Formats: sequence, C-alpha cells, structure tokens
Amino acid sequence: MSTIPSEEVLFHPSSGSDWNGRVFEWNHDIYRAIGPCYVDVLAKLLHEGVLRKLTEQGLLIQTEVTPLHLDGYPMVVKHRRLPFVSYAAEWSATMMKDVALLLIDLERELVPFGLSNHDVNPWNVLFDWTKPIFVDLGAIMPLETDTIWPATKRNAFWPAYDQFCQLILYPLYLMSWGHARIARSLLNDYKGVLKAEFLKLSPHAPCRHQTALPQLGRSVARRAAQMAQRFLPQTVRSVVKTRLLRERIAAPGPKPDIASRLRFLDRCRQEVESIKLEPSDRYWSDYYNAFHGGQVPPFNETPEWTVKNHNVFKILRALGPQTILDMGSNTGWYSQLAATNGNQVVAFDTDETCVDQLYYRARTNNLAVLPLVMDFRSPSPGAGPCNNWLLPATERLQCDMVLALAVVHHLVSKRYLTFGQIAQTLSMFAKRRVLVEFMPPEDQYVRDWRTREFDWYTTDNFLSSLKQHFSRLQILESYPSPRKLILCER
Repeated sequence: MSTIPSEEVLFHPSSGSDWNGRVFEWNHDIYRAIGPCYVDVLAKLLHEGVLRKLTEQGLLIQTEVTPLHLDGYPMVVKHRRLPFVSYAAEWSATMMKDVALLLIDLERELVPFGLSNHDVNPWNVLFDWTKPIFVDLGAIMPLETDTIWPATKRNAFWPAYDQFCQLILYPLYLMSWGHARIARSLLNDYKGVLKAEFLKLSPHAPCRHQTALPQLGRSVARRAAQMAQRFLPQTVRSVVKTRLLRERIAAPGPKPDIASRLRFLDRCRQEVESIKLEPSDRYWSDYYNAFHGGQVPPFNETPEWTVKNHNVFKILRALGPQTILDMGSNTGWYSQLAATNGNQVVAFDTDETCVDQLYYRARTNNLAVLPLVMDFRSPSPGAGPCNNWLLPATERLQCDMVLALAVVHHLVSKRYLTFGQIAQTLSMFAKRRVLVEFMPPEDQYVRDWRTREFDWYTTDNFLSSLKQHFSRLQILESYPSPRKLILCER
C-alpha cells in the first residue's frame, strides 16, 4: 500500500469539518480520504453492491477504491473528476427540478439497505454537462445515524428532509411562482429558503405545499381543530378534535419500515413532478427567429449560413479549443455548434428561458454543454472563509476560448460597463483566446441608443482596451455589416 506524501496533498477547503473523510486533490485527480469511523459504512456499500449500483444508475459520482492511504485515514478512494463546477444559484429552474428528482431517486435506492443521504445540500450535486450527479459519498450513512441531524430537526422517513425543503424544494417553488431572483439570492445563503420566508412568498393562502410531511400533517390537524372549536356545536367539538388528533399523520418511530419510507419518497417525487415551470421572458428566446428570417440555422455548413456563422465555425475548427465559454449565449446556437463539433462548452445568459431552452436541447441531443444563469456584469463571487469554500466563477469556469458574440453593445448601453471592464472580464475567463463581436457606432442598433455621453464608444477605443490584455488581434467580417469579429490571443 502506497502512502501519499502529506505535503503534496491539497485538501478541498469546504471539507475540513467532515468527520467521515476529506476530499483532496493529488496529481490533478480528486480523492477522498476515508476516516476511521466511515470505514465500516464504506465496506457495507462495497459488500452489498450499493456503490456499484448507484454509480451504474448515474446517481453517484464514479468512485473506486485505491491501494493508497494518507496519514490518519485508513482508506482512500478516487472520484471521477467532472469538467466544471457549478452552484445552485447558477442553475435554471428546470435544472433545479432535475436535482430535486435526483436526490429523491438516490434516497429511494438507499432505502432497502437501511441507508440514507444525510446531507442533501445542493453543493453536493454537480452537473456532468446536463446530467446532475451526487458527489458526496460520505453523506451516505445508516438511517439511524444521528451525528448530523438532532431529533428536533430530523424526519424519520428521510433525516435530511427539512434541509431538502429549504435548499431544494422551497427555492424550486419560488422559481415556479416567478420569484427566481429571490430564490437565487437566498441560495447564496447556506440556510436557503426558510419555511417562514417560503410561506410569506407563496401566492396562495396559507400555501399550496401539499405533502406527507408529519409536521404539516400536525399543522393541518391543529387548524381543523381550531375551526371546529369556532364553528361546530359544543357536542361535536370534542369528537372532531379527538378524531383529528388520532388520525393525523404522525411521525413514525426511529426505524420506519421500508414500505413507509418508499411511500413517503414516492409522494415527494409526485410533488416535485407536479411543479409547473413557466417561462419568464420569451423576447430573447425568440432571438434567432427574429434575426435569422424566422429560421434557426442548421449546425452543418449550408447556404443558409451568414458570414458570421461561417467565420465562427472556421475559427473553432482551425484552432480546436477543448473548452469554450459562451458568454451571453442566448438560446445557445453557437454553444450547440461548438459541442456538435467536439468542443466542451459552458454557456451562460441572464435570460432563464434561454438557458432552459439550451439545457433541454443539449440534454436531448446529449451535447457536452453546461448552461447556467449568470450576468456578465456580476459573475458569481466566491464565498466562505478566505473566500474559497465556493470558488468564484472567474476561477471555476475558465476555458481555452471565450465567445462573446453580440453582447458588447448591450454591456455598454444596458449594463453601463466600460471597454476596459469588458476586456478585463473577458481576459479573466480566457486561458488563451477570445472571439468577441463588436458593433461599431454606425451599426443600426447602436445608432438607436448612442448619445454624446457614449462618444468614447468607438472601434479604436475597443481595440485599444483589448490590446491591454491580448498580444495579437485579428479582425474578421461578421453579420450584418458593419459588425466585426475580433479574435484575441495572448
């Protein structure tokens, strides 16, 4: 058995408090050091085939036992490294819904083995392009384990259910009610959406949250009893109250049977599936219909392509970047073009409807595309002690090439960014190259908003800002004229 030198190990900053193991990086791979108290649980997962079953079903990150060990940790396992890390505040509502279903399905598979996922926070889920996958092996423990959730916060069917509600289910409901911005803001807080906040934001009275939760069952029983006290004759009140209290959904014992747990999880899944997600804004989602003659261009070279389509494709094919970041991706035609031709793509836009459309298309066509909701002006910051528990987007999402097509004039006119800020942001995300489109002052859409306060908005000034970060610029034609494509290289 080989010992990993401690000085070569880089522990993940957010796993320092894990009693059952720690995640670390070594030789560019991801490992988990297994603590002494988790060895028996891991042995059970291996012996009963749980680990193999979960990974084969795509519910848990691929994991293999290694002959390595680390001082203080008797076992080390290796996880498959995913290309990019994204966080819940960056997911569209459809992505959040898929995460909710993943966590329920994972829990359901654990039930027959007397196990449970005790930590369902969304930072334990990553997207393998358009497929969510759970990555925290150490959160899978025997159902009766009480080291994480005390009795007051513990649901007997699923110990982490309250956490699931606050960090997954309630935010999903808020998104479905048109409160996506509020949900995203609260998802940046480790507490998520508290029940009191959820009830206040609900469009219904008191709320439409119907579930098999024991605590909600007791709440309904109390309310019905109160109504009985107010409106029923005295001779009937005690009978109604007694029956309601007897027939309410009561919390089961410390070890509920398998059938009860499965029924509870089935009801959870039915609830999530019933949440309807309405598109928030259709204007930009119809962009290609509006600006390409009512037709979305095909992804193979045809006479229907514009000079912009041809030039972008030629650059991608000639340079062959492994990873591409499509900033302001809209519905992601160029993201899909790149992925169809073998590139790995991260795409982000502020319009959630566009992101959802790209997510659906990439998932349907099995494309290596990770669509996210993010604003160029305000990329996701870091969080936690030393600002490194959750790394900022400028570190997590760096790619070989950045695409910034038809966005610069919007960033200036609507986000009030300067050329210097735009160029610097592009540089922070690009490992090697940027392909940015510029609409000069004579462009018809720029003429509509350009006033004296934007006299600095000129081609020469934009090129000058790019030259501060890139050593070589190449200008190509775009569409419609006089727009230009500018290829920037370090």
